[in-house]
Amino acid sequence: MQLCKAAGRSVAAFCEENPTRRKRVSGLAVWDVGELPEAAAAGCEFILAVGSPALKRRLEAKILRLAFATLVHPGAIIDSAVELKEGTMVCAGAVLTTDITIGRHVIVNVGCTISHDCVLGDYVTCSPNCSLSGNVSVGEGSFVGTGATVIQKVKIGPGSVVAAGAVVTKDMAAGVMVAGVPARVEKKLDDWY
Repeated sequence: MQLCKAAGRSVAAFCEENPTRRKRVSGLAVWDVGELPEAAAAGCEFILAVGSPALKRRLEAKILRLAFATLVHPGAIIDSAVELKEGTMVCAGAVLTTDITIGRHVIVNVGCTISHDCVLGDYVTCSPNCSLSGNVSVGEGSFVGTGATVIQKVKIGPGSVVAAGAVVTKDMAAGVMVAGVPARVEKKLDDWY
């Protein structure tokens, strides 16, 4: 909600799958995802403000025909040669240098740094204070944990997880979780994304 306000947008309501009747969050109503087409007719834009890449993808599929906002906090530093696709959120203190492409419904959280020539696929979540060095590729549906570092020219496969504080020095396969310094594969992620 704070990001919406900082970006000059108002928040009408929150949305959830099968919300508890009469539930409110921060004083605002919680709409059922099934009621969204009616709300869209009123000219609303939506943002998928959830960290789970799989949940973002599932929710987008339910509300695909609606308009999605792209939100950038005024305290973020973003070069003019950065491409942000629909539904992306860039939070306060994030720094995005140059020649970066960011897919749909990506979250670039507080204090993240994304260096030159990076490519982030759809539904990626970059947790607070993570750092992506130059020429990093993050595959669709991946999650980069708080304070993680990915060194230059590393590729993170789709549907992967980089644990908090990890330092990724080598390419990651799709659908794995890595942790540690240097990061090593901890487990294969079946049905995570």
